[in-house]
Amino acid sequence: MMAEYDDVYYDEAYEDALLDAAAEAEAEMIEDAMQEASADNVRDYLCRYGDAVEERVQTLLGQSHELLNGGFFGAATTVAVTASELIIRLLLLRPLVQGAFLDDMWAAVLTDRVVRGRSADDKDLLPRVLNGWGIDITAIRLSSGAMLWECLQGTVRSARNKFVHLGEPVNQDTAKAAADCSAALLQVAYQVGVALQCGPSVTGKWREIRLGSGFTQNTRSLEAENPFE
Repeated sequence: MMAEYDDVYYDEAYEDALLDAAAEAEAEMIEDAMQEASADNVRDYLCRYGDAVEERVQTLLGQSHELLNGGFFGAATTVAVTASELIIRLLLLRPLVQGAFLDDMWAAVLTDRVVRGRSADDKDLLPRVLNGWGIDITAIRLSSGAMLWECLQGTVRSARNKFVHLGEPVNQDTAKAAADCSAALLQVAYQVGVALQCGPSVTGKWREIRLGSGFTQNTRSLEAENPFE
């Protein structure tokens, strides 16, 4: 589509193609950086902030289930998607990008671009990042049999957006799927923790790290911080 402004033709399709190419290049840069990611930096971020994020996520999940049981399916879906976004941003993308880029400011700027910019619409981005840790999020199924990533990016997000912006009703199955997606994403974050010997599946808390093995195994606790303050 061509539009004329001040005798200069502006090609919208061409600009969209350039932006898509830039988003793809950005994703490839992140994927390459993942190959050199420092496990120590990822662990450090999760140990510092994981418990505060987990507490907020668990609160949202509890509220989502209460709303679901009360028949408030649109609100339940909205709250569950918020929980999913916190998990993706603060328990997955942010720490993994932090591990690839040592400078805190650069990592924060890059992650904000990933999550809030055009790259946030790239359904391949998080899968590509997680692949560097041996996790195929596109292969994970919910208890219903639906594919986690496909369901979240398609049915659930679409229903949330239509409810929030248009007031369109959400059915019970979609609201339950939204809650299931959040719970499944949290398990993915736990998988990353297991690889780093920290997190609820290993020590019960994000701030605690398991050291050693066998008879020499012990736990070290780090000072927790709140990323929301």
